[in-house]
Amino acid sequence: PMIYTPEIHTQYEQLKLSVQRDAVVSADSTYNETRDILDGDKTTAYDGANNDTCFFQLDYGEKFIINAQKIRFFPKLKSDAKNLVGGIFEISMDASSWTKIITVEDSVTENWNTYLNEMADWSFRYIRFSGGVRDCAISELEIIGYKYLKLDSFDLSGQACDVDVNILGLSLASPQTSIVTYSSTDTAK
Repeated sequence: PMIYTPEIHTQYEQLKLSVQRDAVVSADSTYNETRDILDGDKTTAYDGANNDTCFFQLDYGEKFIINAQKIRFFPKLKSDAKNLVGGIFEISMDASSWTKIITVEDSVTENWNTYLNEMADWSFRYIRFSGGVRDCAISELEIIGYKYLKLDSFDLSGQACDVDVNILGLSLASPQTSIVTYSSTDTAK
């Protein structure tokens, strides 16, 4: 997926993307394939081994921040979606301090259940789901939002690449003798 900085996301709303498949997934059990929640196939599912303490967690890595605009999940086929009631989605930047953003309520359905971010800050490196009343049986999880590159985690000095300059569809000659630099606090030079 495309990587871009927070400064441009307000200018390019169409750059919103599905970011769920880039995560490392861990869970309370290896009994069922945990990555099934990210495979795009509703016939596969994650189903925690211990219903009292089941959970799964996604880690997007130390170099990225996810800003979710919408989170939705599809319960495991042929299971009772009401078993997910009380389950919670939490987010974190460090995997030790967690913020609850969604609690699954009685209105949960056996189809896609969608939660929209309405002006809250849903920025995170980690997101986890911990069990409902009786289980964590989820076929698919989808996170729609922005994936930001944390520029402070990279040393971009000395990096060079060819640049194609296009303005309003017109291709301009690339500068041959000057270097384009980037800083999170400066504009291009």
